[in-house]
Amino acid sequence: LFAGGSVKFLQSNATTDITFDSDSVSGFAAFSSLFDINYANITDPNVQLAGRLTPVGSGMGFDLGATLAVSEKLFAAISVTDIGSIKYTGNLVTVTDALQDSLVNYIGINAATIFSDIDQLFNAQGLFQYLPASEKKVALPTMLHIGGGLHLTKQLDLAADLIQPFNKAPGNLEKTYLAALVGFSPSKNVKISAGFKGGGLTDFDIPAGVSFSLFPYQIWQFSIGTGDIISWVKQDRPTVSITLSLLRFHFE
Repeated sequence: LFAGGSVKFLQSNATTDITFDSDSVSGFAAFSSLFDINYANITDPNVQLAGRLTPVGSGMGFDLGATLAVSEKLFAAISVTDIGSIKYTGNLVTVTDALQDSLVNYIGINAATIFSDIDQLFNAQGLFQYLPASEKKVALPTMLHIGGGLHLTKQLDLAADLIQPFNKAPGNLEKTYLAALVGFSPSKNVKISAGFKGGGLTDFDIPAGVSFSLFPYQIWQFSIGTGDIISWVKQDRPTVSITLSLLRFHFE
């Protein structure tokens, strides 16, 4: 039985959380001076920061977990990650009464540079109405992870994962995520894996990959895989992925 935990000390230099509701847009934003956001409608010196890299928010996070191994063949694990929050107190403003039509017309419906042009977006006169705020606490994307694995034979491994989001914080999954994997090694030099994953931010994907090793016991591996085979053969699926791993070292 193994148990562990971690503590994270967090600082943030920028955040934007905008919600579309009916015909209006609302939310909050905070940027350090590095981003040159002047907030077109605010001249209150209380929202100015002293240095260009001064954080606008800080907080703490915690991770807790445990793993049970039985005869080096059966493994079960559970963890809760990102317990905590970040509190924003610098350059913090609320965003109100922004019209969706105005926002779409400004950035363009197919704009791909919204993040690089964020200063122009927030400095635009009349696009948003800002109100200074004293503080805003934002929860971290807390998740429950449950996993299990079975070393069935020397050639065959089975595994399954479940991730359950505990809140709707930015960056969290939208719904429960499930995944399962089968790993097969026809020889010491080759390992093939495939499975399925669904929920979270996707509907149903079939990942697959293969690893090659030129040394005994797969000390050095070269791997290639994809997050979803279906995306490569169907035109109505938006995600096409390929993954390469060139330098993975494994010791026993």
